[in-house]
Amino acid sequence: MNLQERIESLEARIYSPSDFPLAQLSQTELDSLLTLINSRNLESIYPLSPMQEGMLFESLYAPESGVYVEQLLLKISPLQVDIWEQAWQQVVQRHSVLGTFIIWEHRQQALQVVLKDVDWALIWRLVPIGDSSYTDLAGSV
Repeated sequence: MNLQERIESLEARIYSPSDFPLAQLSQTELDSLLTLINSRNLESIYPLSPMQEGMLFESLYAPESGVYVEQLLLKISPLQVDIWEQAWQQVVQRHSVLGTFIIWEHRQQALQVVLKDVDWALIWRLVPIGDSSYTDLAGSV
């Protein structure tokens, strides 16, 4: 087995702060962060943009405001749930921003962590229309 094969066979990838220069992490901070995720699934680490910092602040300051929550009411008939979920996973895999999460607790600077492979489940429910108007349905979601 050559060196490259041995490195690739390791269960965890070894990173240094120079792999993520924009995050400005020390090795200790990076090691701590890597305890939260599978290092082989890590794509990148970035600081938040000013807009993201503002959105995070507002979301933490007033979590019930729903100011950055998007809800969508669709009339789809008939719905093939398994195909809908497969399509969602394809969209997530295609657009790395959908595989990004923010860490901020116990940190001086919030960071966004981008994963290579994610399996985000949609939070959704089927609501029978019946005699309800779309306005009534939107209020119940």
